[in-house]
Amino acid sequence: MIGFQGFDGLSFLNTLTHPLDEWHQLKLLEQLKSLDPEQMPQLPHWLHSSNAYVVLFALRLAEIYQQFHVHTAVVTCLTHHQEKVRAQAIQTLSKIASPQTADILVQRYAQETPKNRLTILKTLREVGSSDQFEFLTGLLKEGDNEIRLEAAAAIAGINREGRKLLEALAEQESGDLRSVYKHVIARM
Repeated sequence: MIGFQGFDGLSFLNTLTHPLDEWHQLKLLEQLKSLDPEQMPQLPHWLHSSNAYVVLFALRLAEIYQQFHVHTAVVTCLTHHQEKVRAQAIQTLSKIASPQTADILVQRYAQETPKNRLTILKTLREVGSSDQFEFLTGLLKEGDNEIRLEAAAAIAGINREGRKLLEALAEQESGDLRSVYKHVIARM
């Protein structure tokens, strides 16, 4: 269908009731690679589908083809009942970010699973600004070393000001935190 109709061949997603596993999604994406990207008017509808597999695939389409017009619909996926859908929504937002995306992710952070919290921190490294420094420095005091490491990486990765902030924090700290900061700074 895709070979003959291009992106219009994805119309089967409107009525799909059975699972669309990752293998089939990858095969569909592979077939779409040869086509010129275009607006996908059905994408917002697919993002609100009751079929989580359709939602996941739609999120991947939005990410790969940078469909900025569905930003609001992708944000609604952050409250989906499946963790995997929320994780993909976070990842998609990193590619179709708006000026509000970082604040939206910060607001969502407390409700997320530990795995998705890490994904949010990695995304903030790409879409964050100095507006998120207060939130991120607060996370540096958490007991989880992985969270501290990702928060430090986000601070340093946002901009030059963040790197200077992290260097200043490293000078003030001792022990574990200082090691975390120095590790992140060395990776930059």
